[in-house]
Amino acid sequence: MNIVLMRSTVDSKADPYYNALKTSANNVTSIPVLADRFINSEELECQVFSSNSFSGIIFTSKRAVEAVADCCAAGLPAGWRERPCFVVGDATKAAASKLGFPCVGHQSGNADNLAQMIILSKVIFPRGVPLLFVCGKQRRDELPNALTQNDVPLKIIEAYEVTEDPALSSNINTYLREHSVPSHIVYFSPSGYKFAGVVWKQLLDKAIEKVQMVAIGPTTGSVIQKDGFKVLMASKPTPDNLLQTIRTGLPNS
Repeated sequence: MNIVLMRSTVDSKADPYYNALKTSANNVTSIPVLADRFINSEELECQVFSSNSFSGIIFTSKRAVEAVADCCAAGLPAGWRERPCFVVGDATKAAASKLGFPCVGHQSGNADNLAQMIILSKVIFPRGVPLLFVCGKQRRDELPNALTQNDVPLKIIEAYEVTEDPALSSNINTYLREHSVPSHIVYFSPSGYKFAGVVWKQLLDKAIEKVQMVAIGPTTGSVIQKDGFKVLMASKPTPDNLLQTIRTGLPNS
């Protein structure tokens, strides 16, 4: 197997996804897909330093946590340590916990499941006091819609926006010259597929049919399926779950 992880990593040997897959694959390569920048920093800082105005906080990406960290150089306001921090995934939990947030929900697997967990927990929230949802500009609406429909008040701050990595096409070309057609391409987000999927299709043409698409989670998987591909979907955003999904090799069509 030659596996391509469509994600950035500073050191592949320290990447848990690389380490989980390397014993089962001939080659594992990471290709950065996304570039992003913080936005609305002043508004975010104002809200983060008004912890008493919120009953808790929600993160569905590590990058959102990093946006909060960027405006809390002097340390996280103490009020957040007394309020629940709802997160998706181990990486998001690790980043938020490092800042001092008391995290719950990381095992939920995706934003839809997290929303249901929050709805079931709403009895612990002060009545009428909103949750703060820190997210990207390209967020999906399922979570905020579900919370609003179930009378969970919410304040949304778009803290970053995502664009295509400027070297994406060049890096994929280089990979194909050095390794030829990969057996598996792993996508970690709908945005990652939006930008990288079109490049792979252009460069591989009909050879794209030889590649097994893999998605971290059903949200990303559904986007790839809509493009006509069979997809292996890791049910949880963890390296071990991804490895098991690839080993099992049963595509969801």
